[in-house]
Amino acid sequence: MSGRRWQRGFEALVALIAVCLACNWIETRERSYPSYDDAVSAGEMVRGWLPEWVPASSFDLRLRNDTDTNELWIEFSFVESDLKEASQTMRPLDSGDPKRLRVRRAGEISWWPEDLRGVFEWRELTGQYQFFQVDRKQGMGEQEGSRSRESGYLAVSWGTGEAYYWETSRFHR
Repeated sequence: MSGRRWQRGFEALVALIAVCLACNWIETRERSYPSYDDAVSAGEMVRGWLPEWVPASSFDLRLRNDTDTNELWIEFSFVESDLKEASQTMRPLDSGDPKRLRVRRAGEISWWPEDLRGVFEWRELTGQYQFFQVDRKQGMGEQEGSRSRESGYLAVSWGTGEAYYWETSRFHR
């Protein structure tokens, strides 16, 4: 009898784990687009997952979002002159900013750079990236009924032509 109970308990545990994994899969979406136009055509801007400031010349875009927490992670390649123009509306991080930034759950994203995962001291990475704070109100329209994303951060690697942007819901800072 105890063997049967153990088996049923094990089966219930496996089912519970499967449900939890399925929920995470449903809430988290990851997509890739060869061009900005492809991302726009797929409705990413209308859904609020592609910021308006991302240059139209951008390419090799990867987006990941969590619809439950309203978190967003984007990687894209860029034409330098276009991103320099777009970054004029952003605030470069400086010595008055907190010395640590946090990218939640970045370890789950295979394409996210190792040095931009978890909590890190951004000043130690200024040789590789330039960091900006992007005001949500400037970056894209708020989705109706969505949780508030107040601002995001952009890490730009001018040398490689790649940029990494992330937003965290104000409920998950």
